[in-house]
Amino acid sequence: MSEYTEVEQPFLHQLQDLGWEIIDQGPEIPSDPTKSLRLNFRQWLLPEAFAKSVAALNITADGKPWLTDKQLQDLQDQILRQPNRTLLEANEAIQKLLFKAQVDVNELTGEQDPVVKLIDFANPENNHFLAINQFRIDTPGCVKQFIIPDIALFVNGIPLIVVECKKGGPTCANPMAEAFEQLQRYMNRRKETHQQGLKEGEPRLFHSNLLLIRSSGVETDYGTITSGEEHFYPWKTQWPQANSAAEGMNQQQQLVNGMPNKTNLLSMLRTCSVFMDTDGGPRIKVVCRYQ
Repeated sequence: MSEYTEVEQPFLHQLQDLGWEIIDQGPEIPSDPTKSLRLNFRQWLLPEAFAKSVAALNITADGKPWLTDKQLQDLQDQILRQPNRTLLEANEAIQKLLFKAQVDVNELTGEQDPVVKLIDFANPENNHFLAINQFRIDTPGCVKQFIIPDIALFVNGIPLIVVECKKGGPTCANPMAEAFEQLQRYMNRRKETHQQGLKEGEPRLFHSNLLLIRSSGVETDYGTITSGEEHFYPWKTQWPQANSAAEGMNQQQQLVNGMPNKTNLLSMLRTCSVFMDTDGGPRIKVVCRYQ
């Protein structure tokens, strides 16, 4: 049995049961970017899924989409282009865009500076929820040629969650610690790498990130892009189901059942994700421990 069959696949299948679309690329290194809805392995936002989903969310009173192709591209560029910003600064800027984005004019109605929905928080089912495993991103100029997060979760083509799976065994004595280390590598946040003047990973994948999840199948917990390992927590509540629904579930099953269901996930993004300054320390991103 493997990490893929024991950790990744059960995670994906449970998401599918919650109404997520799944692209399962198997356990091997992907060689065709189109299978993950991209033109190349440098893209981290799914361009076609973004344009199609956002266009469908923004319609006139009589049901006509009003965003032009240029406006959809401009909205995408607002997310993609975060010049001279740190990972946390870019993440905060994009989160504000997810709550309130605008374009210059509604060319059908003439309204100036209309607000655009990138995500429909009021009606979760109107959004496109997609999970892709083995989400390869090429990283030229870095220590390794590419990274392959085990599972990436997208809402309307925007990556909100990255999941790293590890299975304990002879070559992996502490799977949760190794998963945390991998997530740090993907974000280019390892001190040892910086001290050597090297780069690794692709921080842009995390510019729109809400949550990091690590799982060994049995153990599973979550944090944010600024969480230290001691600030990763398991998810226990099963709202809106009774917590008794978790009986017989392992930590991974509890987290998937209780956190990334469509309503809870968007509620967490909209009302339970904040940026704050610490006393004498760095600015951090915080999400709720329980819904």
